[in-house]
Amino acid sequence: MLRFGKISVTAGFWITPVVTVLIGAADVLPAMLFAAVLHEAGHLAALRLFGVHVEEISFTAFGAEIRADLKYLPYWKDMICTVAGPLVNLLAAFLLSRVAGSYLHAGANLLQGAFNLLPLTGLDGARFLQLWLSFLFGPVKAVYISRAVEIACICILTGLALYAVVRHRTGGFLLLSLFGIFVSIWREMCGK
Repeated sequence: MLRFGKISVTAGFWITPVVTVLIGAADVLPAMLFAAVLHEAGHLAALRLFGVHVEEISFTAFGAEIRADLKYLPYWKDMICTVAGPLVNLLAAFLLSRVAGSYLHAGANLLQGAFNLLPLTGLDGARFLQLWLSFLFGPVKAVYISRAVEIACICILTGLALYAVVRHRTGGFLLLSLFGIFVSIWREMCGK
């Protein structure tokens, strides 16, 4: 693991670019990395706006993770910090397609923003759903409801990805991302 102050880069981080090149998608890698940087910049800007201390930014095989002290942040501020990354991506997708005419970068941002809004462990959508449900029903019920939504979402996405792989020989990125989510769920269930 490499460490630069609050930033750490795990050995697994290099898996994603290597796999991207191996499956023949190296031409989209810069656009996806740019979208990822914008995404994390959105989160960091919102955290800074609310005066939240960022403890660490870790780059792993499945993306970046920001550890911040959110204990005393009200639900509504936490929800804003959570959706700031995807919203920056969606805004960038709109601007890049309409103003700059850069459809590759617009598509990468659209994919990054929309995918991160899914209610799956490790993604912003799951955290947002958990916070919203906790606000409405309390934390205990929120866990059960969000887990049921997540399982349904995983089943649907896995079915779609397998169909795309078998029928159209595409969907590899979705399967890779779902694998990352399965690993996140496993780590959460094992308490790691």
